[in-house]
Amino acid sequence: TICGFASDSRHDVQYYRFKPFHYSFNDEVKGRLAGIKGGLSMRMGTAIRHAGIDLLTQSSRKKILLVLTDGEPADIDVDDPQHLRLDAKKAVEEFLKNGGKITQCEPFARTEDIQIKGGFYGRKPKKKEE
Repeated sequence: TICGFASDSRHDVQYYRFKPFHYSFNDEVKGRLAGIKGGLSMRMGTAIRHAGIDLLTQSSRKKILLVLTDGEPADIDVDDPQHLRLDAKKAVEEFLKNGGKITQCEPFARTEDIQIKGGFYGRKPKKKEE
C-alpha cells in the first residue's frame, strides 16, 4: 500500500491511502501519486500507527513499513519538538513489538543531521567494523 499524511494540529491529522493493498499499480493509482502535494505539518507517530495497523492486519508473512520523510515530526500545536520525536519513537517500538519491520528514508536530510539523530528517533546505528 502507499499512503501519505499531514497534520494541522492533533485535532486534524489527515491520512491518505493512494494505493490500498488490494489495488494493482494501475493508471488510477499513478494519477493519485502524481497529484501528491506537500503541505502542513507531520505527526509521524500517528501516521506510523495508522500504517502499522493496516500492515499488521495483512496476511503477508513479511511486514515492512518504509517511512519516506523530509524531516523530523513537527506540528503547529506542539512547543517542544522532543514530544513528537518521542511519540514517533514509541510508535516505531510498538510496530516492531507486534512483528513489523521498519526503515526510514530521508532524501532531503543532510548527512550530519542523520548522524546527530542516530537512526530512527532513538535507535542508534550499528558501528562499522574496522
